[in-house]
Amino acid sequence: MRSRIKGLAFVVLIIAGIYVAYQTNLTQKLKPEELRAFLDSCGAWAPLAFILINALRPLLYIPSGLFSVVGGLFFGPIYGTVFTVAGSTLGALVAFLIARYLGREMVLKLSKGRLEKWGRLLEGEQGARIIFFMRLMPFFPCDAISYAAGLAPISLGDFSLGTILGIIPGTFVYCFLGSTLQEGLTWRLVLASVLAIGLAVIPTAIHYYQLRKGRQNV
Repeated sequence: MRSRIKGLAFVVLIIAGIYVAYQTNLTQKLKPEELRAFLDSCGAWAPLAFILINALRPLLYIPSGLFSVVGGLFFGPIYGTVFTVAGSTLGALVAFLIARYLGREMVLKLSKGRLEKWGRLLEGEQGARIIFFMRLMPFFPCDAISYAAGLAPISLGDFSLGTILGIIPGTFVYCFLGSTLQEGLTWRLVLASVLAIGLAVIPTAIHYYQLRKGRQNV
């Protein structure tokens, strides 16, 4: 009975988040300029407001990249990275804990063993390493990683470690890019663009190489 109640709460929470995001059209309305104007109105509380909104972002399915760009635009590349990593990590923990304590029992029952391979992948010391590399890959949705990890037997500590280390490179690059948006065409903007492209291409190329190598060894 308790498992069903938690499972129902998990489903209701997911549906409610999708409904609010759809009805308010947040992904379209929440643009860098608007978020920056809101932070400007917060004054000295802007860092805390930014972190808290970022922490709640997974519940409303708002793209994570938006906060990295705005963090750099409003706070600069260094402080923007610090505040974005803090908010993103809290957001990842929110999604992870929701999946772990509300959805895990129900999903495991419904999957009928189909998630065992995913669970074994994140077991033990390799769990943090897997999360780290997944965070580096631009084609893995960050919130999907958090929710999926909550369904696996990875510890909270390993998940947190892999998440923090994995999001720092991308966060810095996009914060750096955001900090150059109002400068026009400068060497900083060109450098930030090159870094952003490299961040997308290099991990993807490494992943492709590992997959190809694995197939050749089979």
